Amino acid sequence: MHFLELILAAGHTNPLQQIICWDKETFETFLRRPEERAQTARPEVQLVLNTIRQKLGVAPAGDPFGAVKNLQSGFPYDQIPFSIEYYDMLGLPHPDGSEPAEPCFTFIPVEFRFEKK
Repeated sequence: MHFLELILAAGHTNPLQQIICWDKETFETFLRRPEERAQTARPEVQLVLNTIRQKLGVAPAGDPFGAVKNLQSGFPYDQIPFSIEYYDMLGLPHPDGSEPAEPCFTFIPVEFRFEKK
């Protein structure tokens, strides 16, 4: 599956980014929203999509939702190396068992006062 095929099928990348947390009905409902149709129908968007079709010979994907879900289901997420800073930032335990570093930042306390007039 070619990425440009997915863009042609969805009109742009925004719906493709959301597939990870959507079911197929939500995805298709999103694509049918008037705002989405208006965005995709804009002349400059159509110019780009038509250029991809004509100049590169790319056709829209038949089932963009299924293609992305299949890619996600087979993706080896466990092979992505993350830095220790990543785990520290999210407050997650280190996979190597080492202890988190001291926080590299502190927040100044914020105080709210409300006065009723």
